[in-house]
Parts: sequence; structure tokens; C-alpha cells
Amino acid sequence: LRPITDPDLRQRFHSPPGTAYVADHIGRDDQGRRTMTRIHYDAHLGELARETGKETRYDPRIRPWYRLAQAGDGPTLSRPYLYYFLKKIGVTVARRSTTSNVVMAADLTLDALSRSLASHEVSPSAELLLYTGDGEVIAYGNPEKLVVSGEGETFRIARIQELGNPLLRRVAGRLLKAGHGASFKFEHGGAAWIGEVKQLETGAG
Repeated sequence: LRPITDPDLRQRFHSPPGTAYVADHIGRDDQGRRTMTRIHYDAHLGELARETGKETRYDPRIRPWYRLAQAGDGPTLSRPYLYYFLKKIGVTVARRSTTSNVVMAADLTLDALSRSLASHEVSPSAELLLYTGDGEVIAYGNPEKLVVSGEGETFRIARIQELGNPLLRRVAGRLLKAGHGASFKFEHGGAAWIGEVKQLETGAG
């Protein structure tokens, strides 16, 4: 299940006007092929359109969020990761049914975090970003920089030093080594700068 929150998502999913949610159901047809049914809902969960019989190789059972939900007794929250089809970063909230092995899940993009960072101007030259412990950037004031090309035709989440910003490239190593609450001073471009690191608690581990 995905909330359709902006025109870009509506265009990517070819959703009709008024679509608020898109739900995908994957099963097998009479020939044993894995097929997907995509249903478009309005804000009151009224069905607007349905696409059926589309063959797919996607198997949610091998995804980390699915395995996390199967192992848990309640709602689970995945680590941020790249939605390959959307080229966006998000998380998956999932829960295993208490009466069967069915797992229900909802994808939530982190676009709002990048918009929030862009709107909080600490100073005209300040740079704000959210990143994981291994340096993957999940929110940045310029969200177009968050996805970079990998090997072949693949894509991946950009690391701090890959955002195309000389300032961040210079301090990437220090940011990764710094602990919660750390601050440090440095010089760049003939100006004095202060770097600060704060840890966000999400409850996801």
C-alpha cells in the first residue's frame, strides 16, 4: 500500500484523478505465473481503478521488511532504503497477521524530511542532512542528489561525499566518526565553519 501524495507519484503509477492510495496484491494465476493486481483508491478507500494480470518477478517474501515483519509480534519499521521503481528513499511499515502468515505493508517516502530540511534555514550557507551510520544520506535540501548511479543500470542511495558539495565532501569522514552531540570547527573556502552531529531516535533500531 502506498499513499499518493504528489503529482509525481500519480504520474508514475498512472493513477486516475482523486487517487489517494495505491495497493498491490501479488499472487499466482492458473498457470502458476506470479501476477500483480494494482488497485487505485480514493481518500475514503473507494475503488477508482484496477489493473489485473500483470506478470511480475517481484517477490516480497525475500525483502528485508517482509522478513522483519514475519519475525515480529507487532508493527515493524524497516531501515531507509531506495525504492528502485520510484527512485525515491523511504521506509516500509509492516505487520504480520495474527491469524495467518499474511504480511501487510505500507511504503512511506521520506520526501517530507527533505522538504523540512530545505525550509529550515539556520543560516544562508548552512547545510543540513540526515544520514545513516554508514554514510547513506536519506534527506537533504536538494533531494535530486540523493540517488546516484551504481554498477550497470542500477541505482543506489548517495553517500555524504557524493552529494556534489565540496564542503560536505571535505567533512564526510569527520561526520561519520563523530558521536551524538559532537561538534567541531574547521576552515573551508576561507571561512570558519562549525559542524554538529545529532542522533535521531526512530524506534526502528
